Amino acid sequence: MWKAIVYQLRVRCRRWHLLVAVTAAVLLLGWFTYRLAYVQYEAQAVAGDWVMVNENGDPVYDASGNLFHVTFSRDGFTIRPFAKPRQIDFHTPSGISKGIYEWDNDRLHVLQASEGMGRPHSFSDKITDFDVTTSTMSGTYSLTPFLLQRATK
Repeated sequence: MWKAIVYQLRVRCRRWHLLVAVTAAVLLLGWFTYRLAYVQYEAQAVAGDWVMVNENGDPVYDASGNLFHVTFSRDGFTIRPFAKPRQIDFHTPSGISKGIYEWDNDRLHVLQASEGMGRPHSFSDKITDFDVTTSTMSGTYSLTPFLLQRATK
């Protein structure tokens, strides 16, 4: 009789462990799927044609009087929307330029560091906050803020 009871407990424990393991696997898979889908959604929102605007929403023009357009191709950047602040890396032929970004309603606010510099930590960072003497690249370093609005056709 005791053997039958012990056997039933072992079978129930195995079923319980299997149920817990399957539930954990499903939850973990759902969590990874959500994060991947959100990264793709955010990247799709960033990609495309943008026009630089000032704080009032007025378009910014270049030296020749044309609207200052910015185009982000999907393979030209990598984002990390779960980082605080959100991070963006711009891929150029000469390297990677690190930056941060945030959404301001339908506008995209970007702070981009020169190649060879570290990533900005906040939108209030200044060039003096960075130690560029340890960089392996020579040249001029800058932090460039962009306020972008979706280009209208």
